[in-house]
Amino acid sequence: MYIDTHAHLTSSRFTNQSVAIVDRATAAQVTTILTMGTDLHDSRKAISVAQHFPRVFAAAGIHPENLDHLSETWRTDLATMLHLDKVVAVGEIGLDYVNGSPDHALQQNILIEQIKLARELNLPVILHCREAFDDLFKLIQPFAPLMGVMHSFTGNAAQARETIADGLHLGLNGIVTFSNAKELQEVTKGIPLTRIVLETDCPYLAPQPVRGKLNEPQYIPMIATKIAELLEIPVAKVAEQTTANASTLFNLPQFE
Repeated sequence: MYIDTHAHLTSSRFTNQSVAIVDRATAAQVTTILTMGTDLHDSRKAISVAQHFPRVFAAAGIHPENLDHLSETWRTDLATMLHLDKVVAVGEIGLDYVNGSPDHALQQNILIEQIKLARELNLPVILHCREAFDDLFKLIQPFAPLMGVMHSFTGNAAQARETIADGLHLGLNGIVTFSNAKELQEVTKGIPLTRIVLETDCPYLAPQPVRGKLNEPQYIPMIATKIAELLEIPVAKVAEQTTANASTLFNLPQFE
């Protein structure tokens, strides 16, 4: 059995496909899916999807690319959502320093407030980080150990060690299967299996066997197979341990 700890089932690329996507995931032994919120509106949609499917859960949060036009009540509104049934994490939140990204200081301030909310409610965080590892590590250090996931991890070995030292798990997705991801594959060999969770980030980042196609939770076993190859262990062990990791981190029920 597998858990997809990071999906975007509310994506416009998945319009009216939720039932089929969940059915295909279940057939592939992906028993549980976490769908992300990327702003207040998207978080409400994610929660609605989760409430329609027993094996889908939601995270609510504000992505660093979606900070324009935040209302004065955003923190209160988000806190209200985080108390709702089926919400198990604060996410997707973080820092993104690519060209044209919102003001870095604003990103940091909003992220700090969301981490504080997570700590107040004893919820894990799901962190996005692009070109911002140094600042992110400095920012989360006062909160360490911090429950959560460094989503779509593509950092180096030192950054992997720092992520683990801060209490976080590393989310590995289709990128680790790419033929041009040799550095990440080498880094993965040094990550304890107890600190890995599987994710798709669907509809993006389909793994190598289906690269270029629309990604779905049903492809999680392809990611597990690659990790098993890198760690030289049975894929069943990857499935068992990563499922246990995610179940504990997000306080998820066990499904068969």
